[in-house]
Amino acid sequence: KGNFSYCMVKLQTLYTAETGVALYPGSLGIELAVSYDLPTKGVILL
Repeated sequence: KGNFSYCMVKLQTLYTAETGVALYPGSLGIELAVSYDLPTKGVILL
């Protein structure tokens, strides 16, 4: 429970094949053009 990185590891090859983007446990898998600060309320950590 609470360890989505396990699923990310299992799906990494499929995700990369479909999107062309590498998926890393603990990351969003995207690069933002500008910095983004998380809001202090309403954030759910998986």
